[in-house]
Amino acid sequence: MERNLILTIILLLTATAFAQRVSVRFDAQTKYQKITGFGGFACSPQFTYNRMTTAEIKKVWGESSTVGCNIMRLNIPIGKNAWSQSLATAKLAKQMGLIVFASPWGQPAEWKTNGTSNAQNDKTKTKTTFTI
Repeated sequence: MERNLILTIILLLTATAFAQRVSVRFDAQTKYQKITGFGGFACSPQFTYNRMTTAEIKKVWGESSTVGCNIMRLNIPIGKNAWSQSLATAKLAKQMGLIVFASPWGQPAEWKTNGTSNAQNDKTKTKTTFTI
């Protein structure tokens, strides 16, 4: 117990001896980075739950919106035949002058050892892997 107390005191004294006074000055005229904008995920038409209407999208994104977001993230559905499901939302976003950020939602079933594009939580199934 005494040893821990002595070590603590030594550490505090050492930290105090090396402490330096630092000042920070902000200059609003000096720019170090550019923030392109703010945004979020749009619940596109391919989702059958909580799908966002055009009116709801316009409340969140665009210059005249309530929130003022200018970047919209969309998912690219699994399978080339399903890509058109996000297309209408992407076109709307571009018409509104937004930046569209789209990313794949998952791998096609044929790329996975479980044979399905869905995740498997059953412990009797093998881990999901894909081959390139």
